[in-house]
Amino acid sequence: MKDAKATVELPIRREVGPLGPQLAPALRRSKGIRANRGFWMLPVALMAAACRDDSSPTEPQQPPELGPGDSRGAFTLDGFDRKYLQHVPPQHDPQQPSPLLIFFHGFQSSGAEFQAITGLDDIADDEGIVVLYPEGVSGSWAAACDCTTADALGVDDVAFVDALIAEVGKSLAVDSKRIYAAGFSQGAQFIHHLACVYADHLAAVASVGATMATVVAQRCQPARPLPFTFIQGTDDPSFPWGGAAGVLISLNETVGKWVDLNGCSTKVEALEPDTDTNDGTVVRTESYSDCDQGAEVILYSVERGGHTWPSSLVHFPEERFGLTTGDISGRRVIIDFFTRFSLP
Repeated sequence: MKDAKATVELPIRREVGPLGPQLAPALRRSKGIRANRGFWMLPVALMAAACRDDSSPTEPQQPPELGPGDSRGAFTLDGFDRKYLQHVPPQHDPQQPSPLLIFFHGFQSSGAEFQAITGLDDIADDEGIVVLYPEGVSGSWAAACDCTTADALGVDDVAFVDALIAEVGKSLAVDSKRIYAAGFSQGAQFIHHLACVYADHLAAVASVGATMATVVAQRCQPARPLPFTFIQGTDDPSFPWGGAAGVLISLNETVGKWVDLNGCSTKVEALEPDTDTNDGTVVRTESYSDCDQGAEVILYSVERGGHTWPSSLVHFPEERFGLTTGDISGRRVIIDFFTRFSLP
């Protein structure tokens, strides 16, 4: 079921830096709705080289105001200062183990920005899920593709995830059988790597706006079948549906990889209701079931959709990112999928 949304239109300024023209919306708060201060898009053509340059033309800004249930945490790991934003549901009982959702932001973005964009907290509150929004080193994630700033710096983000769960577990009771991970853009690219090497710790994962790196696909050997849901725009300008030769496999190959790894044997296709007839998109689903150990794979194909978050609470400028669908809610799709799975 699609949940209600409220959008915030933000003023945009154009920035020019080493990665070319970028868009950096100003961080604001409006009518109690979190809004983002800037999200960045990395063109695939620049991925192998330009994303190694971690400089940014944006001016330093104060961290956004914390909302109810929010707190910040930090620790040092392997010489890197690691930070995260934590959201705890209002009904949370520290003595009662809670599900945990870790969300990985896009390149040169932040956890706070994607807390605003996704609106995950509202539905997570209803489900009693603690949400973590970690920060990548230099705004980047080590996706094991030798194509990101974090890769070049020698960051081990899988070790960071392990340490983050342990750190949060010092003050909160975490249900180790219900730990979920999701990401957007480069954060989703990291999800593909994490799913390959950390599957025995995760109940389910989700990727929005990314396909799998070729080198990651070649060596992916997850410890167990892993429920996986994908949301991808067919006209995504950052992570093209057809992939990028030698760098990214196509979306169809990415989904097919996980269908094979999970041993799925049944496919059902459907067309989602066109609830927003003015957004220029339609959404088709491919659901793969009868998989090993009860896993599933679901693809939401956003026809004519761009590099955006479905039903985003923050406006993605069409001229830069492409069309945003309102026919599905990214937060609703992901959390509804996650809550159906737990580790054995």
